[in-house]
Amino acid sequence: MGVKVFDQNGNESWYKEMRANSERLSVFIPGHRLASGIQNGAHGAYSNIACLNPFAALQWFELTKSDLPAALELENRINKFMETLIAPFITQQNFANHACDRFMAQPGSWANIGTNLRWPYQSIPQQYISKIKPIAQHLIPEFFETKNP
Repeated sequence: MGVKVFDQNGNESWYKEMRANSERLSVFIPGHRLASGIQNGAHGAYSNIACLNPFAALQWFELTKSDLPAALELENRINKFMETLIAPFITQQNFANHACDRFMAQPGSWANIGTNLRWPYQSIPQQYISKIKPIAQHLIPEFFETKNP
């Protein structure tokens, strides 16, 4: 049995309570907090960052097991990407979370699915792809270098 929780952003007391009360429960946290979540006892993530590149997200998960400090360093850069390039679509422009998920697949170039959502949801215009991709490539090049194995 498992549960998907909202972003705890390093809340130590929450993680302490979670560890004490989740003996038979798998706890999954947001994808951009994977390394710190694993470090604090989470079991995995529902990965919004996998929308950018699922193959790189899998490699990042493997890195949490082999080199946690490196995985945490990558998480810092991923969070900068999310905070500066993706979150404003939600917090300032009122797009739905799943519009961001679909949008992130475009600069990641792993799936040709477009950015269009069905009514009543608004889609993030494709014109933003060319604006965020170079910045994202600089922040988290791992997500642009990793291809389907």
